[in-house]
Amino acid sequence: MKTFKDKLEEMNACPEAIDWVGDKTLKQAWDQCERGDWMMWLAKRCAARLVEHLMTNERSLKALDVADEFSKGKATEHNLKEAAAAAYHAAYAAYGAVNAVNADRDDTLKKCADICREMITVEEISKNLNTQTNK
Repeated sequence: MKTFKDKLEEMNACPEAIDWVGDKTLKQAWDQCERGDWMMWLAKRCAARLVEHLMTNERSLKALDVADEFSKGKATEHNLKEAAAAAYHAAYAAYGAVNAVNADRDDTLKKCADICREMITVEEISKNLNTQTNK
């Protein structure tokens, strides 16, 4: 069975995250991670609908819908790229606003990581990664 690090490499995670994970299992990484942005990236890549109930921005919700349509062959790659770009700009603006308000980036990311652990279980991530939490 592939390691969690192998899965991250297949998903084109950032090199910093891959290096940090090392030989950690998914559960170890999820429990120890202090980067909420990495956790949200993983959750999004595994199953964005896990956090849909938290989303209020129409551009982000539309991106989810277009991704679903694309997976069913009902949307073009161009449609997907447009929706993703719009959602990215919305998220970037929100992230920028948070950083402008809170200058302590590391503390903000750690708080976000703690919120991720409260809202999304490692079992949900594991199910969508098709991997075990303890291997």
